[in-house]
Amino acid sequence: MIKAFFDESWNPNSPRMFAVAGILASVDEWDEIETGWRIALNEKNAELVSQGRKPISRYHSSEMNAKDGEFKGWSGPDNPQENAQFDQRMLSVIRGRKIFVISFAVVLDDMVKVFPEWAKDERGYAYGYSFLNCLLKFGRIAGNSDWFESGQQIKAWYDQCEWNGRVLDAFQKIKSDLTFSENWRFDTVTPDSSVTNVCLQVADMMVYDCWRESERVMYDGKRKMGKFFAELVKVEKHHICATYANERVFQELRKLLEKKIAAKLNDDQKAQSN
Repeated sequence: MIKAFFDESWNPNSPRMFAVAGILASVDEWDEIETGWRIALNEKNAELVSQGRKPISRYHSSEMNAKDGEFKGWSGPDNPQENAQFDQRMLSVIRGRKIFVISFAVVLDDMVKVFPEWAKDERGYAYGYSFLNCLLKFGRIAGNSDWFESGQQIKAWYDQCEWNGRVLDAFQKIKSDLTFSENWRFDTVTPDSSVTNVCLQVADMMVYDCWRESERVMYDGKRKMGKFFAELVKVEKHHICATYANERVFQELRKLLEKKIAAKLNDDQKAQSN
């Protein structure tokens, strides 16, 4: 069995881009990651308690980078590098592990420009579409005999959210797609909490920086990777792919869907005439 963990990230104040990322690895790799992650969290909490500060319940990228929530007051005058040091400590847990990170982001304004009917639930549609694309790539990765043994299936978990229905729909669509040769690999998908399931915290780390990297490339046009993302990429055993869908991608998708609808209507009309 292969395990995959997913999370999403976006900017609630200015939702320019919405991203979903997943991490795929063997059960053995996840066991090692989970153990190391818990040890690192316990070490940090012991340090915080010794300083008379509140311990944290989990690693949470957005709160930590905003110095909000449980991370309010971090990186103060006494230790301005605290956030960066904690990031590096947690990153050390997965460094050298054989993992596959797939991120797919959606430019929300481009999506609703082409699909105005999706504006009523733009983040829900973005989640479902991004999740679907991540699953397609994971199915192909799982089917590569250079990376995984033959016959293995994928169990997936995601950080439970308001778009549970979109996630389940995408998963069922993959499983029932007979044109996708790896559809049989998808076993189950389960919502869970990142507070109790620390593997989802790893997904949180990945999606936050994959989202920031996609947004940076899209809006800043810079070719040089962000520092944290570059550190992920340079690790030999990490296989990382971060992509995004803009207006051109959605125009192509719209044409494809309209073509399929037209073909179905034509088939129905022929069936009725016969």
